[in-house]
Amino acid sequence: MNLALERYKDTPDVWHIAGYNEDIPQNRGSNHASLWRFMSCWGWATWADSWTHYSRDPEELVHLFTDEDIHRFNLDGANDFWAQVLANKSGELKTWAVFWYATIFRNGGLCLFPQFSYVENIGFDGSGSHGVVNSSYGRAGLNTSIDPIWPAKIVEDAAALGQLKDYYT
Repeated sequence: MNLALERYKDTPDVWHIAGYNEDIPQNRGSNHASLWRFMSCWGWATWADSWTHYSRDPEELVHLFTDEDIHRFNLDGANDFWAQVLANKSGELKTWAVFWYATIFRNGGLCLFPQFSYVENIGFDGSGSHGVVNSSYGRAGLNTSIDPIWPAKIVEDAAALGQLKDYYT
């Protein structure tokens, strides 16, 4: 993550460095990194100049987001992340991560993801704040390489995003 922070520090389109990626079978063992709009709060980093834009205002998002924005925010319908915004608005949830995602999304930012995770979420054993017991996370082991293959272009990786959407659907 520190390597990525240094590498992309002067790249205004990159807003977020992720240490985690879903257990997507095609990714196992790969050192490629990808850029896409989605972010994960399970081991991450950013820069102060990006974080200054963070806003946790569900009312504002509900007012500003169009149906098309919501569809894209939901990874083109692959998952319902917008429900978290609405649950925060109603008081059912009190979370921060969906608002960091919304901040990045509203500003056209990209998130750098490893193809194979550097972190493991251990909160699904029942000890996590918002998680439920779920043993399906972290099954593939952890990436120990510190020599990632960086994206050639600073654009959303359509193929990697497609794999993520397939994972969620």
